[in-house]
This record gives sequence, structure tokens and C-alpha cells, in this order.
Amino acid sequence: MIPTEIVDHILGLLHSDQAYTTLETCSVVFPQLVDSHLYSQITFKVNVLPQDFPGLIAVKPLRFTSENYVINPTIFSHILIQRPHVANYVRSVQILFIDRASELEAPGISHILSTLPRIESIMVMIRSPDYRFDWNRLGSRFCTAFQNILRLPSIRDVAISNFLGFSLRQFDDCKNLRNLLFRNVLFLEERASIPPYLRTCSLHIDCFDGLTKLVSWMKTNTPHTLSFCIHAGQSLHCDFRTLIEACSTSLVNLDVDFNQNGE
Repeated sequence: MIPTEIVDHILGLLHSDQAYTTLETCSVVFPQLVDSHLYSQITFKVNVLPQDFPGLIAVKPLRFTSENYVINPTIFSHILIQRPHVANYVRSVQILFIDRASELEAPGISHILSTLPRIESIMVMIRSPDYRFDWNRLGSRFCTAFQNILRLPSIRDVAISNFLGFSLRQFDDCKNLRNLLFRNVLFLEERASIPPYLRTCSLHIDCFDGLTKLVSWMKTNTPHTLSFCIHAGQSLHCDFRTLIEACSTSLVNLDVDFNQNGE
């Protein structure tokens, strides 16, 4: 009989190669060994057309890649009922929404998030012709579940993309966050109250208007690394300078990306 360690190593290689079809087949035979690999990094697509999906989740430099195991939320909910141990294996969650109705809905996702106790990274992205959507349109249950994720002892990386009306107060009492990415985000008009013991190691900003809303937050949440993307036709302005000054006492690495191709 092949030792368990060797089988686990082989399964790890299959996961590295994104051989998810093979892992799904193996999971039927010995789920206790396979599930920890198959479900460690998952992506939920909600009302997303296939042609809208490729290339949407290459979010660098955080640990968010397009190589996650893509699974329907309803199917995953059934898996959690049949095999509750799967919830303990999930480490990375990516959620992609596309507007297909008057209001966005995420009832199944909200329930799933509330059952995952060891999430290390989470990304929430909206894909739509209008480009940005109000965060509250995801619903109160989703917002509550997301805030609970931010307070998990395991959470390290968070990425938010293409939303408006996002509140920085959601990071209140978030003690373990290390990497934070905002892409095309507009914040609420408010003053965030962030405890002085919260320190993110890295803040990544893909250019958006309204940088001044981050400044007061940055003064008590100073990162070691700041990454900033300037797209074609845009320029550095006083808001950017103010942001730099806000974290100047702790900043070690500064990365400014001049994206001339608009990609």
C-alpha cells in the first residue's frame, strides 16, 4: 500500500498543475485526502458569463490568482452539507459578480462565508458595463458575513475591486490583516476609526479618484509597502502626495506603476 505521505504529495502536485478534473475524480474515492487540496483555493462566479471570466482575477501582488478551483456556490453548499470537514480546508476565496438584474443578490455566498473558519485571503470583484456598483447592493447578509471574515484570526489578504460606497470602518478591530488591495474603489464620506495597533504590511491601490478619503485612515494604519498604479492619461496629483506623507514614517517600499496600455 502506498504511504499516505506519498499520496498527499502527488495530490499536491495535481493541485499545483490545476488538474482539478482529476482531483474531483479522486475526491470520490478518498475525499479526506483530496478535499484539503481541491477546496483550499476556490472561486465563486455569481451571474458571470464564461466570456467575462478569463483574466479577471489576476490580482498582483497579492495571493489572488486565476488558478483557483471554480465552483458553483449552490454545489459547494451541498458539499458542505454532505462533507462538513471541507469548510476547514478553504484558505482562499474569490467572489466575482456581474449585474444581470436590478439588484445584485448573494444569499448563498453569505451563508457559505459564515461557515468558513480559516480563510486567509478574500477577494470581491464586480464585473459590469457600469464598471462600479454600490457595495450595499450586495445585501446586508453579505456585508455582515464579509465583516466577520475580516475579524478571523487567519485573515491576511483582502482585495476589493470596482465598488463605490465602501466603508473603511469595516476594518475596525481587524487585527491580522497584512495585505490590502483597492482597485477602482470609491469610499464613503466618513472618518474611519482605526485602532492604532492595526498595521497592514502592504497597501496596493489601482488608481481611483478620492484618495483624500484614505489619508486620515493611513495616519493610524501605516504600511511598510505602498503600490500605486497610474493609468494612461492620468497623472500624479496632490492627493497622491498627501497619501505618501500620511505613511512616510513607516514606508519602506514604494512601487509606482505607470500603465501606459490601460490594462
